[in-house]
Amino acid sequence: MRMSRSLNKGGTMKQIIIMMMVLFFAASLMAEVLNINTSQQNYEFNLTDIISLSFDDESLMLETAEMTHTFLFDDILFMDFDTTTGAEANEVPSSINFLLNQNYPNPFNPNTNISFSMEVANKVEINIYNSRGQLVRKLVDGFFSDGEHIVRWNGKTDDQKIAPSGIYFYRMSNNGVYRHRKMILMK
Repeated sequence: MRMSRSLNKGGTMKQIIIMMMVLFFAASLMAEVLNINTSQQNYEFNLTDIISLSFDDESLMLETAEMTHTFLFDDILFMDFDTTTGAEANEVPSSINFLLNQNYPNPFNPNTNISFSMEVANKVEINIYNSRGQLVRKLVDGFFSDGEHIVRWNGKTDDQKIAPSGIYFYRMSNNGVYRHRKMILMK
């Protein structure tokens, strides 16, 4: 895979962070699939199909044999990797079969709902982090049955203080597999 970048004067760290995430996470997790979720659509790419990655001040370009995809940084909600290395194509571990949905409403003040679904009953953790990556709230830590579930965050920290306005991330863990999303608390 070929990687390149070009930042003009005034380029932000956001682009560098995304490229670093792509490089280091894919290699360290032995990932097989890159997921990019935008405000319009969700995309899934096999890492072996990616020919090159590049970016400029406003967008990430990902080239496969079929086409080149351009993602505006402002439209990317989140990126993550599936790490099902070693599993046969028809033998996906049950912990992978879960979905973490975008919270609603978003932006919110002060309450928001976070929904998720699982094909198999399992232990679930959902944590809320601020934009600096600091844990704000341990929202869920328990066993859930299969099916769809909704949990509510009231905009408060673990010590029941009101969280300030800003960008937050919620991360769901299901048997060691993670999904995360971005949300905005506005007052």
